[in-house]
Amino acid sequence: MDWTLERVPGGAYRETIIDLRKIVFAGENPEKQNPDYWNWEFDQNFFGRAEISAALNGSALVGHYALIPQRYRVRGESLTAGLAVDAMVHPQRRRKGLFSSLQDYSLSHTDLAFAIGYTIRKEVLPAELKGGYRIVGKAPVFVYPIRFEAVARRLIPAASTAHAAAGLARRLHGLFFPFRRRENGFVFRHVERLSPHLAGFFENQKRDAEIFLEKSAEYVDWRIDRIPGVLYDRVIALDDEGRTAGYAVFRRELLFGLDALAVVDLETADGSVDSCDWMVRFVLARARELGCDCAAMLLLDGGPLRRRLKRAGFLKSPYAFNLIVHNCGRGDTAGAFKRSKRIRLNWSDTDML
Repeated sequence: MDWTLERVPGGAYRETIIDLRKIVFAGENPEKQNPDYWNWEFDQNFFGRAEISAALNGSALVGHYALIPQRYRVRGESLTAGLAVDAMVHPQRRRKGLFSSLQDYSLSHTDLAFAIGYTIRKEVLPAELKGGYRIVGKAPVFVYPIRFEAVARRLIPAASTAHAAAGLARRLHGLFFPFRRRENGFVFRHVERLSPHLAGFFENQKRDAEIFLEKSAEYVDWRIDRIPGVLYDRVIALDDEGRTAGYAVFRRELLFGLDALAVVDLETADGSVDSCDWMVRFVLARARELGCDCAAMLLLDGGPLRRRLKRAGFLKSPYAFNLIVHNCGRGDTAGAFKRSKRIRLNWSDTDML
């Protein structure tokens, strides 16, 4: 081996970490190359500073693995986990066992209860599973097609076949999932900052999920309102007494080659079917208003929101992330995830979007 492994103070290596990211993830998530974004994600993380493990060849950074603290409610117990992000190996050091060594080092030198990750790259999954991660679920991306030809062209290579398929799909989708604007008791309002409208929201929120990220108004202030260089559309839903009954956070993004309105986060106060239905319909109206190809949402949820997405006409796309969990503490958290049918996670709980 021509490298050493050690835990490093992130700030001291910030520039070299960003330089390595530019090589490994060239063209992906350009906002993550911004030092302000790096500070926000790693040094100013709401639940505590990230744990950063590095592979060094002398003074040169050739590998990087980070765990960002997050707090989860797991079947009634509050546990601090590490979101595994930015696992990077310099191209000249690949296929030498560095990724596995760095992953093992990071996971064996932490006091976090468990590590969690979302992986879609098939080439890294075998090494993650070999290192002790377990696949505990699939986090699919649900898509509501608006411009059918654009969606069909992305999924079906032949242009003529895609055109014909789009026409048929449009008619069938309209037949089974007619889009209607429904009147309801909510007033939707766009806001510049979301957190001031969420006082007491999460404390009084009705949830049926067994596993979810512990959110608060202060957490939303960090995650949504103070994220550098990212433009979010924030909307609150007010009930007839002026209370916040729900909220949605969007970002217009190029996803899988499609102009998509990505739903980063969506919550309702009472978790009812009607509240979820109204919020979903607002999402679709907004996507149509902007002229997007589709609306999209990553969601691992067996509750009312997922049911309303499917009833509204959202379709499970071919794209799904493997939700992986590694037991770092004494308990079998991975087993708890695996056994649970009521896990609630979405894009805002990841380091994406």
